[in-house]
Amino acid sequence: SPGIFWSASEDGTVRQFDIRVPHVCSGDCRDTLFVDLRLGDSAATKTAIEIKSVATNRIFPMQLAVGAEDPFVRVYDRRQLPSKSQPCRRFAPTHLASNRQRGMRSVHITHVDFSHRGSEVIASYHGDHVYTFTVASPDDYCQMEPVPAVPVDNAPLPS
Repeated sequence: SPGIFWSASEDGTVRQFDIRVPHVCSGDCRDTLFVDLRLGDSAATKTAIEIKSVATNRIFPMQLAVGAEDPFVRVYDRRQLPSKSQPCRRFAPTHLASNRQRGMRSVHITHVDFSHRGSEVIASYHGDHVYTFTVASPDDYCQMEPVPAVPVDNAPLPS
């Protein structure tokens, strides 16, 4: 919809706004909250994760990709937000995901976007390369169970 836009914030939130609807925010402004990583993205991670980038899939607009201060691209189903806060898919290059588990946080996502066909999500990393990850079709990509952080494709784009 042309009246809807999203805001990615270093406070760990993605918010949705609709300029066609009057809005008055007080307190935490929960009515605009779509993704909340202020307490991490799992029970094991209790620290806020700054969000650096957000993108919607132009072909399958229910898909929302989020890039943050870690190596994981999170893909959400907008139809399940904000009630389901877990991503449907998480992607990361293998070497960056394993470094994250060892506490190395210097490499993070600076931008995410979907390919023009909507079949891939593209992520650029500070201190590393640009990677593409294959996103399954919209009919089967989002399971109700959280998907473990396993990369689908970790090949860097040709330079």
